[in-house]
Formats: sequence, structure tokens, C-alpha cells
Amino acid sequence: MKAQLVVEDLDDVVLRKLLKMKDNDQFTSKTWGEWFSFLTRDVFLNDSAGEMIQKSTRQNLLRTWCGNLADNLPSIREMDTIRALAPADEDADKIMGPCVVVGRGPSLFKHQHLKLLGESGFKGIVVASDGALIECLKNGVVPNYAVSVDGNKELIWQWYNHPLVAENASKIASILCVTVANNVLKHIQKIGMKAYWFNPQFDDWRRNESFTKLQMLLTASEKNPNGAPNVACLGNAGATAWVMSHALLRRSPIALIGMDMGYLPETPVEQTSYYRAMMEGTGGNVNLVMQSYGKVHNPFFHCDAVNDAVFRQYRDSFLSALEQINPQIRTVQCSEGGCLFSEDPSCRLEYMKFKDFLSEVSRN
Repeated sequence: MKAQLVVEDLDDVVLRKLLKMKDNDQFTSKTWGEWFSFLTRDVFLNDSAGEMIQKSTRQNLLRTWCGNLADNLPSIREMDTIRALAPADEDADKIMGPCVVVGRGPSLFKHQHLKLLGESGFKGIVVASDGALIECLKNGVVPNYAVSVDGNKELIWQWYNHPLVAENASKIASILCVTVANNVLKHIQKIGMKAYWFNPQFDDWRRNESFTKLQMLLTASEKNPNGAPNVACLGNAGATAWVMSHALLRRSPIALIGMDMGYLPETPVEQTSYYRAMMEGTGGNVNLVMQSYGKVHNPFFHCDAVNDAVFRQYRDSFLSALEQINPQIRTVQCSEGGCLFSEDPSCRLEYMKFKDFLSEVSRN
């Protein structure tokens, strides 16, 4: 339902100030309703588990993000950003060939997709989330890129701390957000892996109070006058790997494996990825946390899965981003399970078994 707003006592000065604010937010040609929606984007009416986690995450992790950024700044200002990975100007509008994006969802292990990829002779590029890096190498797959977005000091370091990673470091480029923990950067440099920086887009960089804008200003240097480029991470490393594949590397078709955004139905709730975070974010409200879980039937791969409030938000962000990308880019969901799908016929996500995708690109 849409309502009309009539303000009878609004004086001319206040109106002109509002118009100027609307213009400053780059909503000049948009409706008042669209601008009000933008202004209230961080206001939550319902205390759902997902919304409470989102607010708690921003409050609790801001100190970590700022500390990591401060520790990394001297290196960021002297190192390459992801601009160095983009195709040359003459190739900027070309589609550069197939790609496989590797997440760490349970389907990756259930269907042994990395074993299949390692034995396939695939000639395209592989962009892996950091959590899938070691698993790739165990299966003979050396990713061209590994993507990290999380600022966790222990967890992300763990994904790079393996003999196979050190052995193959010179063949892999690490794509790092500027708020990654500094010990991760030091370890990557120690093993000889090249790193490239980007800013995770937390908010609207056009606003003066924007944390993203602050990152841009702080990372600017003589080497990188405009600072590190902003990237919409969509909440997780797997989705960020997909963004890098189409927006930066100009790849198509892009196969998604291990991109479930959900759990196997038999997974105990206590062992799911965000159970602990939801418990902390809701103050231990078990009933509210349990309400955030739901069973989903995947009609494309004829299986069930379970998701939670966090994964639903990731899925919705991914599907929304899919609507906005170059229509020449094909994204093919090959995970053969999980919750990343849409039954909307206008959705530009294709579905295919991974072995069929590999056969298709080998023929072409």
C-alpha cells in the first residue's frame, strides 16, 4: 500500500534545504518516495534475526575493520589495486572467455565438483573464495585468483596457511579487501603471492559520512590517486568472486560451484555457519533464531536445502545484482543444490549440471 504525504506547515526555507539534500544525494530526477526509501534504508521495523545481526555486525566489527585498514594502509598505498587486473583498454568491452567461481558450500563436497574440474582440462580461469582455496589445490586445481573479504584474523589466515598454498603461491593472485587482517597480508607476502586491493562497499560513497568514501580517501596515494576501487561484495567471498569475474575480468560464461547459500537438510542447526552469530546478535533468543531457518525445495536440481536469515539476504543481494549486470554475461548455477536460485522466469540465472557446463565450454 502506498500513502500520500501532505505537509501543511513546511516553510520555503526548509523545502529548499530538502531539495538541496535530495540533489546532493543524486536523487534530483527521482521521486520523493524513492529518496525517502533511500533515507530510511537502515531503519528496521521488525526485530528479525537477520536485521538484528546486521545491526550488531556493524556495531561490533567497525572497530575491527578500522584497525585492519589502519594496519594495511602503508602497504595499500604502495601496492597494486585490482585495476591492474582489468583487461587492456582495447579489450575493455570484450568477453574474455569462460570462468568457474568456487564457493565453499556443501554441494562442492557432495558432488566432488573440484575433482571433476581437476580432471576436465578446463582452459578458462578459476576464481575461488579463500575458504575453497586449499580444497581446490588438493584436487589439482590451481585457481588464478583467491578472494578474501572477511576481516577475521584467525579464520582467513588459516585459509592461506597450508603447504599447498605456499607451493603454488606464485601462480595465484590474491584479491584482498582493504579491511582484511594484516597478518593475512604478511603471510601472503611471505609465501610470495601477489596481492591486489579493493574497497568493500559498505554504504553509499557519495554521502559525506560514508565509511566507503573514507576508505577511498585514505587509500589514495601517488601510485593510486583515486584510491582502491569500490566493489559491492554482496556479503561473502563467493559472491565477491563472481562480481570480480564479470565486472573486472570480463568473463563469460561463469559457472558457479559450491555456491549454495544454504545447508544440507540434515545439518544440525548448531553446526550452521551463522548460528553462533545469530545467538549473539539476538541476545541468546533461541526462538527468534530458530524462526530464521527455513526449508527450501530447489526445483532445478530436485533437492531440498535449509537456509537462514543471513543466507537469504546473501541470495537476495546476488539475485538483485544479477539483474543489473551486462546482459551479455551468462551466469550458470552448477552447484546442483542449495538455495541460490529463482523461479522468476525473468531471472537471468541459468541452471546446468557441472559436467554439462564443462562439456559445453570444451566444445566451444
